[in-house]
Amino acid sequence: MLKIDKIKQAVPDEDRKNPTVILLLEVLEQQAEEILLLKEQIQQIRDENARLKKQKPKPKIKSSQMPKDPKDKDPSGKRPGSTKKKKTAELKIHKTKRIAPESIPPGSKSKTTPIRRGLHSTCKAALNKTQRALLK
Repeated sequence: MLKIDKIKQAVPDEDRKNPTVILLLEVLEQQAEEILLLKEQIQQIRDENARLKKQKPKPKIKSSQMPKDPKDKDPSGKRPGSTKKKKTAELKIHKTKRIAPESIPPGSKSKTTPIRRGLHSTCKAALNKTQRALLK
């Protein structure tokens, strides 16, 4: 019923006297009451169904009465520590190793491309560069 009250308040004063608006608000109110009754009936039927199946009915749990602190939420919506940073930005390359292709077609040019940065067991980073053959 609270939502219907909000809807009624949102209707401008000059429209509250309009017979069509009055009728629509009454229909809306009747439908809301009927929906509440139907929800209660559905829950009673579910409880009875559970009882017949020898299961427990749905428990009636009251909502929390604790006040909610608006200052707990971060205004940006992100969780703390979720910002991303590049892990390889501060990585020092100790050794560069060129890896030649197995076969180079005749008449092709050589091009070197870095493909992998990795840490080895000695905690030294290596940059592997592969050579590709570019066909004309």
